[in-house]
Amino acid sequence: MLVAGICAAVVVAGGVGLWWYGNHAERQVSIKVEAPNYSNDATRIPLHVTGADSDGKSVDKTVYVDADGGGLSLSPGSYEATVEASPILADGSIYEVPEDPVTISVPSYNPIEAVAAVPEVIQNSVNAGGSGQSDGSADGSDAIITLTPADPARVTDEQIAAAVAAASQDPNDNGKAQSLSQVATAKRDEALASLVGNMPSNYANNALAASDGTYDYFYSKSLGGIYRAKNDGSSPEQVFADETGSETTSYCYGLNLSGDTLYFVMQTSGGRMGASIWSVGTDGSNPQQLYHLPDGDGLDWIYDLDGTYAIRQLYLYGQKLYFVLGYYVGWGGDDPEQTFELWSMDEDGSNQQKLSEFTVDGTQDIPIFMDDGRLYYAANSLDDFGSDIDSAYSSDIVSIKLDGSDETEIALYLNVEVMSLFVQDGKIYMCTRDHLDGGSPGEIMSMDLDGSNVSTLAQANDGEVFSRFFNVVDDTVYTIIYSTGESSVPLLGIYGSDGNKTTASLDLGQTLPYAICSSGDHLVVLGGGNGGGAVYSADTYSLDGEPQNTYAN
Repeated sequence: MLVAGICAAVVVAGGVGLWWYGNHAERQVSIKVEAPNYSNDATRIPLHVTGADSDGKSVDKTVYVDADGGGLSLSPGSYEATVEASPILADGSIYEVPEDPVTISVPSYNPIEAVAAVPEVIQNSVNAGGSGQSDGSADGSDAIITLTPADPARVTDEQIAAAVAAASQDPNDNGKAQSLSQVATAKRDEALASLVGNMPSNYANNALAASDGTYDYFYSKSLGGIYRAKNDGSSPEQVFADETGSETTSYCYGLNLSGDTLYFVMQTSGGRMGASIWSVGTDGSNPQQLYHLPDGDGLDWIYDLDGTYAIRQLYLYGQKLYFVLGYYVGWGGDDPEQTFELWSMDEDGSNQQKLSEFTVDGTQDIPIFMDDGRLYYAANSLDDFGSDIDSAYSSDIVSIKLDGSDETEIALYLNVEVMSLFVQDGKIYMCTRDHLDGGSPGEIMSMDLDGSNVSTLAQANDGEVFSRFFNVVDDTVYTIIYSTGESSVPLLGIYGSDGNKTTASLDLGQTLPYAICSSGDHLVVLGGGNGGGAVYSADTYSLDGEPQNTYAN
């Protein structure tokens, strides 16, 4: 009887222990990781876990998860996990960090399930009085961590620093984060060098030129199409010829490079104006029309002062082409509006879809820029369409997600018109003109994406006017300065981050310079007969402003 009683007590105690384990003890929780090319050669994923266990005890800790989803132990309860920073892959790649947390629910077990779930070391102690060897049994979880690869050319120093800081706190890191940070920086720098033509500041110059590190690609009306040239004095080579004829002429903008393919917008005039998107091999082979505005649509397409027509710009992000269409609503009436539509398609022209649209009152020029994830625009408006210009002008800087949601007002300026804007390295850059001070472009500014930390980077002096187009390379601002005085020769204005200003002559002969594109270690300055629209001339300058080569005049 005594032996039986002892055995019964052991069984009861064991059962109570198993019940307690199943409902209170931490156990491994497996999370599914969906991240292309992620492996255990990378740093582990830092997860910030918050929530409460089944006893109501709060949990707030950082854990590190490997490629198999292991590394997380939790008691039964409900939790949320947020990715603190991207892991760094062995090749230096990193991921975009998702904003939304994942939900983790760890269930409790009943006594029968608890016996199957507890580590063998406890089961063996109860059932056989011995000792077993096991690393425990992991719970499954519906939680999925999805990471999207970041475009290497758009990875910032801040993203790399955040990844290193988080990974360095991993007890199993052993210096891996610091080592891979150098690989990540080198990968980013290499990608930037080969992606100069797709830089944000070039998009803001109508992407009139692009570079693959060997050739500069540019459009010239005087040459008769899109050409490429090496910055060594050799002759340009034709890539795509203009449409010509008794009733049709054309010019091109929106140049984008992807490997050995060039994408661009072609605007045609004569008869009914139109615009289309094309691809062509960088050697001029296999030209293909990917998109054309539908004929007979009856829409009043917007022709902007910078020469863009209907298709405002063409962007290339992550093997997707994006473009903005603009048209007037109520043209000629008392309350005209402008509607802009954002579209996307694959690089072969397939899967064309409208993502969103927005409307702005009035008929003023509306600078628009698309970053990889958001659309930014300046809603310039003029009350009563011209009366009392000194007090009626305003510019509202707005950003929205690509699907049209999360509309956010960043800044509102009175009596100021934003002439152009772009986002680069986590900053908004813009050229403005003050309608209380003559109404000519004369200030280049920057601000954080939330509108804070506004800085003036360049200011026109008396007798000077800026081009609406400008470029920023390594924190140095490049702009074109026109003189309102006796001098008729435009200048290249170079404004360093230290506040120093230098200038260089931009004497392009019969053409007027109006756009600047970056090509890595040099600039391509584009000029037109009237300072806008079709490009005729293309000249290269060093980053110090020294003239180098003339591609077209």
